[in-house]
Amino acid sequence: MVRLFFALDIEKPDQIVIAKWREQVLNLPFKKIPRQNFHITLAFLGSISNTDRQALIDKANTYMSECYQLNSVKRPLNLHLDHTGWFRKPKVIYLANSIIPVWLDKLANYLNVCASQLTIFQEERAYSPHISLYRKATTSADKFLHTTEQRLRANITITIKSFSLYQSVSTPDGVQYIPINQWRLS
Repeated sequence: MVRLFFALDIEKPDQIVIAKWREQVLNLPFKKIPRQNFHITLAFLGSISNTDRQALIDKANTYMSECYQLNSVKRPLNLHLDHTGWFRKPKVIYLANSIIPVWLDKLANYLNVCASQLTIFQEERAYSPHISLYRKATTSADKFLHTTEQRLRANITITIKSFSLYQSVSTPDGVQYIPINQWRLS
């Protein structure tokens, strides 16, 4: 059993831009997520078997094959990140986009349905794509984000070229996300 998730890959130049924006605009006293761990989750899978992992890879291969045959994915795939927020329960400050493009919603929905078909638990909530910037953010983060909302407006456009199936590995230096399989979108 390994801990896995599907996520959009954030290219290194975009990671640098986001990390620099975080330093210049937020610079909060919470645990910073390393820029190499920036991603946008498509489907969280949790601990799954090798059999289910392979089935998910096969389903993603099929989806990508069908997308390219139907030319349903337009290129380049850009996301405009325009606001910050705070998730109370996981204590995460994030950067997100207000408008979810159709291609992103379809891809996330497809991967979640595939996981559900394999009886991998999927939370029933609206898809909320975001990039986690800080962990262990207390309630003071929510107050800060709301009192400085205008100042915290982001205006960052990133280009998405791929998504991956990642394994989450805990190390003495923190969590590392290791790509197991990658699919090119552009």
